[in-house]
Order: sequence, then structure tokens, then C-alpha cells
Amino acid sequence: MRLAAAATQHRLKSAKYWGGSMSDLKNTIRIGIVSTSDHIRRVVRVAFPDKDDLVSDELPLLKHVPTPEIGVQVLCAFLPNGISVGFCLGEIDEGES
Repeated sequence: MRLAAAATQHRLKSAKYWGGSMSDLKNTIRIGIVSTSDHIRRVVRVAFPDKDDLVSDELPLLKHVPTPEIGVQVLCAFLPNGISVGFCLGEIDEGES
């Protein structure tokens, strides 16, 4: 129990350090589905089913990340102020069924 309390205190101190709240931290890394994909400009828009299919602004891809196709599940990172400024970190490999 002490370890869990210490971990919680660390997260709270970290959130206070950068000026955000815990709810802001929860939205910095998100999983979504590619809704549009531009292979030339290397940007995607991503829908988030857990947020009533809210769609992000255009998200640039990291340099080494191939441009994902529409309908693919991806991992995204955002600044703590919402889903307007962020990056697509790449496709999530769902493995074989």
C-alpha cells in the first residue's frame, strides 16, 4: 500500500511541476483510428472511439514512421492542452488472430 501511495504522490508532483492536472496527463497518449491519411505531406487525422469519434487536427508522423492507411489503429502523443497539437507515433501491430 505504501508503494502505491508513493507512486500517486510522484505523479501528482510531476503534474504540478509542468503546470497540468492529472486529467491533462491522461490525454497525452491516446490510441485511435486513422480517419484520413496524406502520404505526400505525411500527416494523418485520427478518430478516437472512446471520445465519441472526436477527430484530431492533422498530426505529423515521426521521421521513421511509415504513413498508416485509413482504418489502422495508431498511437498518438499530444501536448497536455488537448488533441490539437500532437504527433502520430505509429501503427499498433495487432498481431495475428
